[in-house]
Amino acid sequence: MSCATPSDIDLYTLSPVANSPLILAVQSIVVARQDDSGQRQIKSVIKSGTAQATGAVVNTNGSYAGHSDIFVSDPNTGSSWTYGAVNALQVGAELVT
Repeated sequence: MSCATPSDIDLYTLSPVANSPLILAVQSIVVARQDDSGQRQIKSVIKSGTAQATGAVVNTNGSYAGHSDIFVSDPNTGSSWTYGAVNALQVGAELVT
């Protein structure tokens, strides 16, 4: 993803999880850097059904760095994750500033 417009969100579908494991939470990992002047901030975004949840806002710099967030509840239901919800999940990032 490369963008300069705050509030732009880029979401991706994932490969299905196999074997119906016990799902305790969903973790998103966003690896990012900034390649222009001025401070940039990003946050992870997950979308389940019609609901979105976001992670912590983090500052970027000129070197690639990973940022992770853990989502214990499905934002679409407010309950624990189900196998079907995880397989339909979209994950990405939002440029905050």
